[in-house]
Amino acid sequence: MFKFPLGVQARDRVTGFAGIITSRTEHLTGCDYYGVQPPVNEKGEIPGALSFDEPRIEITDQTVVALDMPPNVSPAA
Repeated sequence: MFKFPLGVQARDRVTGFAGIITSRTEHLTGCDYYGVQPPVNEKGEIPGALSFDEPRIEITDQTVVALDMPPNVSPAA
């Protein structure tokens, strides 16, 4: 069971890396990891997302960012 929802703002407690939680991974060993996607930088580039172990994650904004998807369209399409 995951502790944090997708789409909320989060920060890694160790490095300060921040962004939106866009993915979650549950490992067989019981570790839960969260993918954090930072915003576009000042050059207009999209930085790569990084994954962090659940205890390192701190939620900075509970507001959920959601995609505006048309009905019957998969985000993977």
